[in-house]
Amino acid sequence: MTINKPTRYQAKGNTNLLTSRGVSLLETMISTLLVGVILVASMKTVGAVMQQRNSTTDDQQAVWLAQELLAEILEKEYADPHSTSPTFGPEETGSRHNYNDVDDFHTWNKKPPEQRDGTPLNHLAGWRRRVVVEYVDPDNPAIPLDHDAGVKRITVNVYKNGRLLSRLQSLRSTAWFAH
Repeated sequence: MTINKPTRYQAKGNTNLLTSRGVSLLETMISTLLVGVILVASMKTVGAVMQQRNSTTDDQQAVWLAQELLAEILEKEYADPHSTSPTFGPEETGSRHNYNDVDDFHTWNKKPPEQRDGTPLNHLAGWRRRVVVEYVDPDNPAIPLDHDAGVKRITVNVYKNGRLLSRLQSLRSTAWFAH
């Protein structure tokens, strides 16, 4: 049995050294660049997904805050039940707990939002709720009036860091039956 020893120009398995090669520096750089591009693209995708998730959570929170306050306002009377010549806007200052009709909430503005009893919702720092109550035309509620025609439009706006996230509106009339 004869064993062929590789010569100076041959490697084991009869592969010519001139055609055999390893990984060059250029190939390594290109591979590293491709991996880097793919990594950056995947990180951007993950970032966008996380941002969308946070945005959706904020939107849901804003709608809940607007619904909660609007429901509270709609529980109130159309006009001050204790006055023969009602005043538009709050008759009393202080906690909204003392409000007894819907227009008492006109220009109500709190940051951070509060519970009904005035307790601040401190975990919602950066959030704000604003209320606008106005007389509107009963035949076209998009038209504001400067006098009482029997219908008020209540608008609750919810902001986070100055950006409007939710706006809910409702109409309240003298014909409303509170239950």
